[in-house]
Amino acid sequence: MVRYSLPLYGGRVCLDFVNSVDPREPVGEDFLPDYASLLAWSKRVRLLEPSKLSEVAAQAEASPRKAAHAHRRAIELRELLYLALCARADGEPPPGTTFEQHRRLIWQDGRWKWQTPPVDTLDLPAQIVLDDAIDLLTSDARVRRCDGDRCGWLFLDTSKNHSRRWCSMAGCGNRAKSQRHYERHRARAS
Repeated sequence: MVRYSLPLYGGRVCLDFVNSVDPREPVGEDFLPDYASLLAWSKRVRLLEPSKLSEVAAQAEASPRKAAHAHRRAIELRELLYLALCARADGEPPPGTTFEQHRRLIWQDGRWKWQTPPVDTLDLPAQIVLDDAIDLLTSDARVRRCDGDRCGWLFLDTSKNHSRRWCSMAGCGNRAKSQRHYERHRARAS
């Protein structure tokens, strides 16, 4: 199960999804080790309406093998998204990453909407994350990689001057400042 202590610092659901490994550099604990934990995470980030989440959970319970395959696909997507979003954060082209999504733009209820063909219910959490990632990757939003030692998490930099350096000031930011403080005092003592 997802531990609820896993922070959500990304600023977008797709960034919090790729940050479900802690730390990222070097690779640490995977907080989504099975389909049940993916559903718990989906509930925590309000990815699905409660009724839809219950429907997905019931299908996962009825078809554990299909749920395991959907989980594997979601984790493969997470790792591809991490590579693509890291490349975005570093200002580089993605390393041969392609996301196929068959959507149509339709006029409905007086406005344009994307229409996605029906998705297997068990793949719904991953599909919603992919939709968010596509929206982020095709926008001008600034994605950054945390400067924290042994972190590697990604986040949306919405600061006015685009100078945010850490996924969290309370975590990585304070550790970095404490380390600098320690090094300064140690240098003075030498």
